[in-house]
Amino acid sequence: MGMKKLLVYVAGPYSSNPCHGTREACLAGSILYRAGYTPLVPHTNIVWDIVAPMSEQDWYDYTMDLLAACKPDLLLRLPGISPGSAREARFCEENGIPVFHGMAEQFVELDIDLADIELGRAAEKRIERCLHW
Repeated sequence: MGMKKLLVYVAGPYSSNPCHGTREACLAGSILYRAGYTPLVPHTNIVWDIVAPMSEQDWYDYTMDLLAACKPDLLLRLPGISPGSAREARFCEENGIPVFHGMAEQFVELDIDLADIELGRAAEKRIERCLHW
C-alpha cells in the first residue's frame, strides 16, 4: 500500500461568495492531490446545499463535526475573511493539529510529510523556507 498520505483539511472563505470560495478551495485541493496529499474540501458541500439547503449555522455545525470526526493531519487555511474558517483553525490549534496559513502552492513547496508533523518539524520547515523566499 505504501506510505500514509497526509490528510489535509482545506479551510477558506465560503459564505461571502460560495461559488468563488468553492472554486479556490477546489483548486487548492487539486494542487494538494497532485503533490501526493489527500485533501478534504468541505466546500464541495455546495452541491448538497443546492439539493437540500440548510441554514448557515447548520453548515457551520456540520463542518465542525466533520473536522472533529476526520482528525486531519493538517489544516490549510486559505487567505480571506471567514468566520467559519477561523473557527476551524482555532479548533485545530486547540487540538494539536498544525495549521498552515497560506496558499496550497506555498504549502506544497515545504514538502511536509507525516514524520515532520509527528516530530513537530512542520513549523520549523515553514520558518526555514520563509527565510529563503
